[in-house]
Amino acid sequence: MIQELKQKLPELWRHPAIRTILFPWAVAFLILQLVNTQDGGPNAVSRFLTLRSMSEKASFTIDTRIGATTDWAHTPDGHYYSNKAPGPMLLGFPVFVVLDQIPRLWEKGFRDEFGERHVPGYFLKTWTSLLNQALPLLILLAMIIRWLQTQNISRMSQVFFLLAVFFGSTVSLYYNNYSGHGFEAILQLALVYAIFRERYRWVGFFAGAALLSDYGFGIQLPALVAVLCLLWFTKKENILHPIKEIVIGGLIPGALWIWYHMACYGSPFLIANNFQNPIFLDTAKEDVNLWGIFRVPNFHALYQLTIGPERGILYTQPWILLLFPFAFCRVCSKAKIETRIVAIFSALSLISLLVMNMSYGGWAGGGTAGPRYLSGIFLCFALWITLELDQFPKWLRVSFWSLLGFSLFYRAMVYGSTILAGAPLWDFYFSEFRRPTKTPQLRFAIFTLILIGTWIFQKRLWKRTSSAVG
Repeated sequence: MIQELKQKLPELWRHPAIRTILFPWAVAFLILQLVNTQDGGPNAVSRFLTLRSMSEKASFTIDTRIGATTDWAHTPDGHYYSNKAPGPMLLGFPVFVVLDQIPRLWEKGFRDEFGERHVPGYFLKTWTSLLNQALPLLILLAMIIRWLQTQNISRMSQVFFLLAVFFGSTVSLYYNNYSGHGFEAILQLALVYAIFRERYRWVGFFAGAALLSDYGFGIQLPALVAVLCLLWFTKKENILHPIKEIVIGGLIPGALWIWYHMACYGSPFLIANNFQNPIFLDTAKEDVNLWGIFRVPNFHALYQLTIGPERGILYTQPWILLLFPFAFCRVCSKAKIETRIVAIFSALSLISLLVMNMSYGGWAGGGTAGPRYLSGIFLCFALWITLELDQFPKWLRVSFWSLLGFSLFYRAMVYGSTILAGAPLWDFYFSEFRRPTKTPQLRFAIFTLILIGTWIFQKRLWKRTSSAVG
C-alpha cells in the first residue's frame, strides 16, 4: 500500500470524493483535536517516559521517572519499564525523536538531579500523538473513501463513516493523546482494508503491529484467521502463497516484539503483565487468577460494558449495539465478501474482547469516558455499517443516524470536559457542566458549531459541485 500511496497521492487529492466528502470533515477533525487537547494521564506519560529514555539513553528503562506515572512494570533485576505494549513507542519513535529536538530551543540545557531532561511537555506529547495517529488516519481514510466510491456507496453513508470514525465512538477520544487505543484502532482498520485489497504482506504487518501495540489483540487472532479462511474458501485460491506473504509481512513487528521483550523481560514469552505494578493486581487474592489481573468472567462487568451506565456501549455509542446482531446474518449470506469479512471480524472480535474485559480485575479501565479496552475494534464497526447502510430500509437508516447523533452529543459532552471520567458517565458529565466555570459550555458549543458548520459547508459544496457538473 505504500507504493500505491506514493503513486496515487496526487490522484487521491484530485478525487472528487476526497475534496467534497473527506476534506471538510478532516479539517473539522484537526481543528477540534487542536482546540482541546487531552493529556491522556499516567497511561500516556508511561509511553513518553520510555520514548525519552530511548532517545536520551538508548534504553527502555524508566527507573528514575516512575514518580511521574503509576503505569510501570518492575522486573526482578530492579529495573522499571512501561507496563504498556510497546508498539506506539517502537513504531512512533522516529517521529518522537525528530520532534524532541524542538523543545531544546526553550529548555536551555535543563537537566535534573539525575542529569536527565524533564518529562515531555505539552508540545511534544500533542504533536507526537497527532503525527503518529491523526495523520496516518487521514491518509488511510483517503484510501478507503476512494475505495468506497468504487463500491457505489452513497455520499451520505460515507459521511456516516467519517463521523463515526472521527467523533462517534470511544476511540475518538484518543487521537490527540498517546494512550495507545487510537494507535491500535487505526492499525485494525488498516488491517481490514488490506484484507479487502488482498495485500497479504500488509495483512501480516498490520496484524503484527496491532499485537505489538495492544496485547489484547491476541484474543482477536481467531477472528482474523476465520475471515482469512472465509476469503480463501470463497475465492478458491491456493492458501500457501498468502500465508507466506503474511509471514513475510509480520517479520518486522515480530522482530520488534522479540527485541523489546528480550531486552526488558528476558524472554519473548514474558510481557509487562508478568511484572505489573502491585496496585493494579486486583485479582491477586482470588483463588483463580492469572498474573493477578485476570479472573473468572464477571457478568456484572459484562452488563456495565454493554448496557450499563458506568462504561456501557449503550450509553456511549449505541449504534454499535444495533449493528452487532446483523453479524449472525452475514456468516452464510450472499452479501459482498467485503461486508461479510468486516462483519464477522468485528463481531467475533467484540465478543472476544468482552470475554477478556469482563475477566479483567480493572475492567472499568480507570478514569475513562467509555469502554476503552473494547475500543480497538470500533473503527471496523464504522466501516461495516458504511457497507450496509444503503441496503437497509429507510426506518433502519434513520435509526442508525439517530443513534449516531446521540453518540455525537455524548462526544460533545466529553469534549466539554475531560476524557478521564468518573462513573456513571452521564452523571459525571452533567456534574461537570454544573460547575461554576463556563469552560465546559464553551467547549461544547465549539464542538457543536464546528460540526454544524462543516455539515452546512459540505451541503453547499455538493450543490456547487453538482451545478458545475450539470
